[in-house]
This record gives sequence, C-alpha cells and structure tokens, in this order.
Amino acid sequence: MTQPDNTDEAVIRLFNVSKRFGAKLALSNITLDVHKGEWLYVTGPSGAGKSTLLKLFYLGEKTTSGQVLAFGTNMNRLAPRDVPFLRRRFGIIFQDFKLIPNRNVFENVALVLEARGEPQNMIDKRARNILRHAGMDKRMEAMPTSLSGGEQQRVAVARAIAGQPDVILADEPTGSLDPRSAEIIIGLLSAYHKKGATVMVATHDRDLLARKQGRIIRLEEGRLVAAEPVTGGRA
Repeated sequence: MTQPDNTDEAVIRLFNVSKRFGAKLALSNITLDVHKGEWLYVTGPSGAGKSTLLKLFYLGEKTTSGQVLAFGTNMNRLAPRDVPFLRRRFGIIFQDFKLIPNRNVFENVALVLEARGEPQNMIDKRARNILRHAGMDKRMEAMPTSLSGGEQQRVAVARAIAGQPDVILADEPTGSLDPRSAEIIIGLLSAYHKKGATVMVATHDRDLLARKQGRIIRLEEGRLVAAEPVTGGRA
C-alpha cells in the first residue's frame, strides 16, 4: 500500500480510496494528505471526480474501498450520531449555492451559528459582521431568489465561514461568476485562509489557478495523475 506523507500536520488523509456508483468507477485508488493551513486545488476535466472527492471528506458520500481519516477520525467507523459534530469542522461551498430559499440572507448565515448553540447576541453580531465583509450587509433581508449568482455565492461563502470551521471545501466557487464576483469570492476565502484555515478548491478555472497560490492535484477519470508543488500568483 502506498502511504501518504508521514506528518502530524495532515488534517485529512486518504489511503487507497475508491468510489463506485453502480458500474461507474468515480474515484480509483486515491492516496492523499491534506495539510493543516494549506490552500489546495483539485483540478481536472468535468467528470474527473473532483466533486465526489470533496464529498468523501464530510461524508456526503462514503468510500467503496479504502479509508478516509479526518482530524484523526476514521470516517468508516464514525457513528451516525457523531456525523453532525464532524461536519461542523467543515465549511462547505456548493457549486449550486444551496441557500435555503424560504430564509433571507441573514437567516441563511445565522442558521449555522444557531446549530452550534451560540447565544443570540453572538449570532446577530457575527452574522452581521461576516455579511458586511462579504459586501452583503445592505441585502440582509433579501431572499435568495432575488440575488444574482455572484451575490448568492457571497452569501454561501459567508455561511461557510460563519461557524469558524477548520477546513473549507469549495466546489467550483467561481465557475459561473463574472470576474469581479470571482475576485470578491477569492478575497473572502483568502482572508479566512490567512487566519489558519485549510482551504480545498475543486476547479477547472485556469485564471483562478494563476491568480491564487496553492498546491495543485489533478484528477483524470477518477485517478490522481499529478500532484504539483505550490504554484500560482499572489498568496
């Protein structure tokens, strides 16, 4: 068995992980370490397995074979009652935003803090502060359907970082956005990354790869075909 790098700084470790959906092999024999505080890109063509890989980390999907360790916990052995507590350590940014349609902008962000049992005064203060940094403080009462794609993604990022997670998982966060909106999104993620969070971005956006420094791994047909050193533009 191929072993990932031996390091105490790995927050997520994959050992010979494969994932099947029926007869389709979505991921094949992936071994990988994700290190504390790093910015990591997962790139490759559509259908390469990028989204599936991210889902394994928070048990959005389970492995068919192999092991995933997150924060020292073997995900295959995690009791169902413990899954919500593990997921609180992740901030997840979905490709299609997944905002709650019958809650306004403020409520979408506050919900994360409510789930953590934060006191109401702290919820109000933190949600408003995050939305101000996201440039959405003037739209806190707006419903998701009234927002542009860029605005919805800003709310999605604000929601992802509201609970102060250890790891941010972002699935194509700039894929359908105009350059200005994309710049705002990366700025928000970069600011949180500088506080010590690990950020993992699934993308095929070459402009993003050139603009923001990070380690790059490449998937093709579910296989890890390249792991490049830290590269890209400004940190």
